[in-house]
Amino acid sequence: MPLPSLSDDAYPLYAPEEVLDFHRIRINHHWQPQVLIKWATLPLEEATWEPLHHFRKQFPSFDLEDKVQLVGDGSDGNAEAGQPILQRPKRAIIKPARFRE
Repeated sequence: MPLPSLSDDAYPLYAPEEVLDFHRIRINHHWQPQVLIKWATLPLEEATWEPLHHFRKQFPSFDLEDKVQLVGDGSDGNAEAGQPILQRPKRAIIKPARFRE
């Protein structure tokens, strides 16, 4: 097996080959999405969990569509495309008859 290329900091450079799984972990009271990455030229046992936002920043051209679950607020619209974001109507709060004045 050939040795991987090295970065400027002398760390090996690996290319992502496949997303194997997706999960969220709780860090400092916030849920952080992570992806399990199978790296090219490394065996399956060397797959690593990577924070999704770091992975997207480092590998912007890697296609994650249909490989990870929806991440974000879960809105039902696309604000960038000009579609309205659907909001749930406010719930009416009605006091029981015995508490009404």
